[in-house]
Amino acid sequence: MRWCLALSCVWVACAGAAEGPATRGRSARADQCVGETIETGLDANNDHKLDDTEVTAATVLCQPTPKAGCTGRVLTGPVEISSPEDEDKLTNIDCIDGDVIIVSNDAFDVRGLDGVTITGNLAIAGDPNMASLDGLAKVKRVGGTLLLQGNDALADLSALASVPAGELAIVANDHLPDLAGLELLSATDLTITRNHELASLQGLEQLTSVHRLTIRDNALTDLAPLHALASADRVDISDESRLPNLELPSLAFAGDVVIENDGGLASLSLPVLAVAHGTLTLDGDTALGSATAPSLQQLGGLEVRGAPQLATLDVHGVSEAASGITLHQVGLTSLDGLRGLASTGSLAIESCDQLASLTALAELKTVIGDLAITGNAKLKQEDIDSFVKRVHVGGTTKLDH
Repeated sequence: MRWCLALSCVWVACAGAAEGPATRGRSARADQCVGETIETGLDANNDHKLDDTEVTAATVLCQPTPKAGCTGRVLTGPVEISSPEDEDKLTNIDCIDGDVIIVSNDAFDVRGLDGVTITGNLAIAGDPNMASLDGLAKVKRVGGTLLLQGNDALADLSALASVPAGELAIVANDHLPDLAGLELLSATDLTITRNHELASLQGLEQLTSVHRLTIRDNALTDLAPLHALASADRVDISDESRLPNLELPSLAFAGDVVIENDGGLASLSLPVLAVAHGTLTLDGDTALGSATAPSLQQLGGLEVRGAPQLATLDVHGVSEAASGITLHQVGLTSLDGLRGLASTGSLAIESCDQLASLTALAELKTVIGDLAITGNAKLKQEDIDSFVKRVHVGGTTKLDH
């Protein structure tokens, strides 16, 4: 099964007060695919609708492919519910073939979805008075994405415990304190972004495997509830400025691991990660001092950029990185953490002002593609020349002279 969730949000200093403008939502046909664009934002002029200038978050929900079939009494979607009167559409329905969009429903208490299968996506957005999701507790299945976006009062997710969905996306719900209630989560993809009071991932303690995990721009101070996560095709933890340390103690197998723009992050620890067949990316983590994956044996590629405080990088068990290795504006004084490297798809070491030696790369014999060693203020020319003489480079070579 394939589905698509695309997020694009622009935030203003606004959200959160219990009094004042409420969050509203609206939907429109998506341009990018067959599906819907869900938009939310503050109704600043209190006209009970969302104007173009008030949109602060937009999510594109594409139809899942292939889409499961409908049986029984079928209602063809998309179905939009924005008032209690709209719930009459759901009378005596077994399956909705398409999307269900619940937007700006001030009296949210949708009960007509009990026992209903939704082949497409289910979006609940811009519902300012929705404190819980009890009306969804008996939904039979959501074939695509279950999206919760821009719901000011939402504080309880427990009703989702028994709702299977392809993906769960929790976006811009500014009073959501944690994820309690998701202990039995069955979604294969999980997106948690821009929930500005979300300080804890409580509720994910039983999560052991996920296809894609995206955590961006919340108020997290630790990731302790992810202690059981053992495998993921993609992990993206970015823009979490309050996160001082990041440890995934059980993560053993991964595809891509992306850690970006976590401005307060001082350490990254992946103690049992053995396989990362994609790329390990550390980008813009300006306070990062230590990044260790001492058990890592198989790595597709490594990119470390914009980490001027990085003093320790340990992936010493990696002998090959087919996609290449890039170090750019990194504070390392030594490459000892790469000492096991024998072959790499490419190698770029650029603007690493504290790096004084390449001797730790003594095992490196082959750079299959391009080699670039430039702008490293303390690296001596004779060290660069010696390194190049003993390493076979299959592509172009760019060096300081």
